[in-house]
Amino acid sequence: MLTLILATVCLFAAAPAVSEPTTDVLMDLRWQKPAIEVKLNGTGPYWFLLDSGAGPYVIVDSDLAAELRVPPEGKDKVGDPSNPHALSVDRVYLDRVEVGSLVGKRLMARLDTGSTGFLSLPPDLAKQLPLAGEPIKVGRAHTVNRQYSILSADLRGEVHLGGLRIENPTLHFMDSIGANVGTDPLRALVVTIDRKNQRARLVSDGRPIAP
Repeated sequence: MLTLILATVCLFAAAPAVSEPTTDVLMDLRWQKPAIEVKLNGTGPYWFLLDSGAGPYVIVDSDLAAELRVPPEGKDKVGDPSNPHALSVDRVYLDRVEVGSLVGKRLMARLDTGSTGFLSLPPDLAKQLPLAGEPIKVGRAHTVNRQYSILSADLRGEVHLGGLRIENPTLHFMDSIGANVGTDPLRALVVTIDRKNQRARLVSDGRPIAP
């Protein structure tokens, strides 16, 4: 669902499992199929057909993509279960998807091998993510010229690093520059850096990805 590009990764807080917080939304059947209201990038709501047999994508037409000002970023393949790659479509990325009280958020973060941390985010994001509790102070981080207080809380959802999924991870929040992925998650990964094409590949070695 999300892509790792150069030293940038995308983090996505997915809809939680049944045991986690849920939301109630109305389904409208005026189109003979269930439809729900969805907000995209803070705008809307828009009516979206809810198809439990489709792939894990938000599918928008070209008019809505233009309205949201999300340009194509490469190609993708979609189809039905008999031929999942039947059609070639433009791929676009959304920064925020809201269904009721649930929010899926895409963030750009540095892959920082100089940091010993796990997943670090700006403090203001703590109010936008489904956390298991209020962030608490757990320590301080040091750079060559600054120190930062570190707050910690568990996410009630998922983080995607490229094609890898981490369920209910512990997140760190600190007043640094943007989001950061440190060396902790790399312990269980094989990392290949393709400098020519400005991409990196993360492959699990089978061990759990955890702080």
